[in-house]
Amino acid sequence: MCAAKRKAQLAARSSSRRSTQGLQLNSKLNSKPISKLNSKLNSKLNSKLNSKLNSKLISKLNSKLISKLNSKLISKLNSKLISKLNSRHAAQHRSRPKAQLAVRISGRGSARGLARGPQPGAETVSQESVQGLPLNSPSTDRVEVRSEAQPNAHSSGQDLPTEEFYQKHLYSEAVPSRTTGFCKLGNCPGKPQTKYIWHKYLRQHQRRSHKLLKRETKTSKQAEELSAGQSPLLTDAKISRHQVIKEEALEDLRNRTCNVNGSLRNSHGFMTNDEVKHILPRAQPPNTDPKAGEVEATFCTAEESRGLVNDTITNPIVIKGQPECVFVGQKRPIEQILDEWLLDLNKRVSVQIPTRDQSLDTFEVRKLREVYDKFMPNTKSDQPWNVLDLSNPLPNILPPCIEAMNCQLLHLIQHHSLQSDWAQRDASSRREARHHKNVLEGLLLCEGGHWTSYHTDSKGFSTFIKSQEGVTIVVFLANPTDDEWDNWASDVSQDNGRIRFVILEPGNTILLPSGCIHLVGRCKQTLNTTGHFLQWSGIGVWLKILRKQRVKKQITNEEMTDGSISELLRIALKLIETKIGKNQVEVMGGMDKALKNAQMIKVSVRPGGKTEVTNAATGFVRRNQT
Repeated sequence: MCAAKRKAQLAARSSSRRSTQGLQLNSKLNSKPISKLNSKLNSKLNSKLNSKLNSKLISKLNSKLISKLNSKLISKLNSKLISKLNSRHAAQHRSRPKAQLAVRISGRGSARGLARGPQPGAETVSQESVQGLPLNSPSTDRVEVRSEAQPNAHSSGQDLPTEEFYQKHLYSEAVPSRTTGFCKLGNCPGKPQTKYIWHKYLRQHQRRSHKLLKRETKTSKQAEELSAGQSPLLTDAKISRHQVIKEEALEDLRNRTCNVNGSLRNSHGFMTNDEVKHILPRAQPPNTDPKAGEVEATFCTAEESRGLVNDTITNPIVIKGQPECVFVGQKRPIEQILDEWLLDLNKRVSVQIPTRDQSLDTFEVRKLREVYDKFMPNTKSDQPWNVLDLSNPLPNILPPCIEAMNCQLLHLIQHHSLQSDWAQRDASSRREARHHKNVLEGLLLCEGGHWTSYHTDSKGFSTFIKSQEGVTIVVFLANPTDDEWDNWASDVSQDNGRIRFVILEPGNTILLPSGCIHLVGRCKQTLNTTGHFLQWSGIGVWLKILRKQRVKKQITNEEMTDGSISELLRIALKLIETKIGKNQVEVMGGMDKALKNAQMIKVSVRPGGKTEVTNAATGFVRRNQT
């Protein structure tokens, strides 16, 4: 028994030893590949992270260092070169005998003056007066100095200095020897960093100067074309499109007049459409090129129009622009006006209705609610309404060019008529306010198919019309002579003369001069902002037109009374005399013209006796002494 137990114990011990040895072998075998994998992964991750961090840090440091070095080098070199050039320039001029120098100052600061001789229009001054001018002056004006006895040493026949000029006068002393070899670029082998920087800087300067030169040339060319009457805004493609719009309007007119019978043939609308139907086919785009004949209209941008209104307007001016900024969103401008700006729809307004008989007035009084219901569906109508006397709720609709002082005569007349004795904001009397009519701004709301006949705007006012929605067609007689104007005034059915037309699209504005014979139409609904103005420089033309309109009152679009004209002239005379007393007559063309204008008004206004006097811009009558 003891032997058997001992054998069993020995067998158990041997089996336990074998198991422990197996476990040890397994652990050894497993630990080796795991450690190898871990070491490999750690090394790879560490190398990647280190490379990324190193690249980022190196790039940042390089960019910072390079930018700092570049800025320091350029600033130092600039200061050194400018001081050396100044000293050389002063030494050369001191060594020369005193002579007359040609000095020319222009509005751009560039290096063109170094490569050109004296240009026409240069002023001649003494040498002492220009020796103190530094070359590094911060002024934007360019000062060109040339001696009349000394030829241009660096003239190359070009507008700008050549690269050889820069190398000769800048590179030879720009690069210190100590910079060579420590700061080189890979894409510019063998050249110091400083020389490369100067090369790049001067190239950029040349390109910038060329751009300025091209811009100046383009601007001057546009100004010359504009002053000469040429228009880059009226292209052949636009003329063709305008012709298509005119033909569509003519076809619509023919359809509206072909099947009219009975009493409608005596209506205002039929008579006007029949008249326009014979005028429109002969209308042509205006001439804008003086080489092709007399200029008949001017097309310009909003910025260019500011200079044009400083002189008296004699031809229509079409200004390219944008609609009013208040019209935003998906709604049409007409919908926004009727729904958001004209809130009280119970107010009344005069509406021209074409079906009214000629024995009656052209307009009826309707409520804004009816106008709202008529225009909101935006459908074609056989009886197109024209709301031409709608008050303006929009802020600041005047074209920017009309804000010039030369165009503010009518504004001052109206302001003085309301503030005759007091300068306070609430000084208007109830009587003055009741008879007041704002002619400076208003709205024109019209349906498609409505046309006006030939007319001139009442009281000799000049007019602006700015399109906000739809296409408006303006037909006018171009540059009529006095005989042609008088013949038309005697018989308004005559259409002799040069008939021209322009198309106003949303954003475009037209300025019509005083006494312009014109008619207006449209094919679809339109909304225009409009108003009147008078020019100080055009008082003589205005008085001439006003005198003719007093004789032929049927040629105007509104009724004119002798009292309204007398009151208008009385206030204008007072303003002119005030300007003469202050010697502010330049805007009227000088003292002689100002005195002549005052004398013409005094002859027109005959004091004494009872007359019907109204406010300067209204048809409401009150009794008063003149």
